[in-house]
Formats: sequence, C-alpha cells, structure tokens
Amino acid sequence: MALAVAPPEAAGASMSQFLQMLPPVLLHSLAGAATGFLILFAAAMASPGGCGVGGGDIKLAAAMGFAYGPSRMTAILLTASGGAAIAALIVSHRNKHTNIQKMLSLPFVPFLAAGSFLVTIAAIL
Repeated sequence: MALAVAPPEAAGASMSQFLQMLPPVLLHSLAGAATGFLILFAAAMASPGGCGVGGGDIKLAAAMGFAYGPSRMTAILLTASGGAAIAALIVSHRNKHTNIQKMLSLPFVPFLAAGSFLVTIAAIL
C-alpha cells in the first residue's frame, strides 16, 4: 500500500480552503478563544517562575473568548486586569501597615467574572 504525500504548497492551499469552508461565526469564536488563551499564556510565561497566572485562568479565558469573540475578550481582560491591579494595590497597602512580609497572591477568576459581567452589561446598553 503506497501513501501519497502532497507537496507543501498543496498543504497550505488545503488549509486555506478548509478555513474558507468554515462558517464566519465559528472563525470569530476560534479567534476569541485564541485571544483569551494567548494573552494569559504569554502573561504566565513572562512571570518569574511561571507563577503569575494559573492554568485554570488560561483555560477559562479561552472558553470565555470562544463565547465572546476577540474584541469583547480583549475588553474583558483589560477590565479584569484593571480590577486586579486596584485590588492588589489595596491589599498591598493594607499589608504594608500591618508589617506582613509575604508574597501577594490574588485569584484572577473573580476579576474575569466581573469583567465579563461589565462587558455584557455594556453590550446590552
């Protein structure tokens, strides 16, 4: 039994044809999932020791991006990051006055949920 191997140009053409056959809504959802995943994955890889963003946050952002699309997912991440930064400043300021010297760790999922809520409300209004 012989296997037929396509030249590299044909592989690129078939991928292009495959993507053209997909419905635009699905492509939009896949782009949103990629946006959510890649932004938080890049943040996790950029943090020292990889302890900045957890794997659950990354997977949740990908699932949310699939539902919201790339532009709304970007808005969710910006809103969530702003809320997390404000909360980190407040907690850090409070710990400074109580002389607690430890690494600050905040879960990001509540901020993703709040960002999702705010972006959804803004889209409705």
